[in-house]
Amino acid sequence: MGNSKINYFYDLLGLTKESTVDEIRRKYLELSKMYHPDKFINFSKEEYNAAEEKFKLISEAYNELISHAEGQGTVSTSENYEMPTIKLARILYNKALIFYKQGDINNALDASLSAYRQDENVPEYLRLIVKCLLTKDRRLHEAKEYCMKLIKIEYYYSENFYLMGLIYKKAGFNEIASTYFQKAKQMGYDSNLVNAQLDEVNPKSFKNKIKNIFKKYT
Repeated sequence: MGNSKINYFYDLLGLTKESTVDEIRRKYLELSKMYHPDKFINFSKEEYNAAEEKFKLISEAYNELISHAEGQGTVSTSENYEMPTIKLARILYNKALIFYKQGDINNALDASLSAYRQDENVPEYLRLIVKCLLTKDRRLHEAKEYCMKLIKIEYYYSENFYLMGLIYKKAGFNEIASTYFQKAKQMGYDSNLVNAQLDEVNPKSFKNKIKNIFKKYT
């Protein structure tokens, strides 16, 4: 993503490039609660639609800025004053990320679980645990449990609902998976990824899409 869009997202949330992950998360929670569409149900259609678009944009900004801030290393406002266990957790998580990117899922899972045991309040640790467990068919129940914890501590992060959708899809519960994918899409998660999953869990909609394509050429 270009710097101009990153700068726009920082401005949108009222933040700067020096803002930490904690600061980004706090600001996002504040704005997402303010503009959540559920608060505008009794307003006019125009006001509801405007709030919905604002909410999606805020969610997109949050998703991108969290990744950007982590990449820049601006993790915590109190990084220099963290307790040893919190520092150890971050070290373990960074190792887990390296393992995960290398495709070493078992070591990635072990390291991310160790990080989580050191500090259970960091959603990034839980998210990586869920991604690792998603690769293991026999551990989907664990993936679901960790994802429920993840959603509880970071409800307004759209990827969390997308991951829960993947868990239910892999378990064969397509209707429930569809609900979570729709929620992720509403919150601004990558529409291309979500639509691809929805096509798979909703075969009727996929068939209708194919029919419509053929109709254009008949």
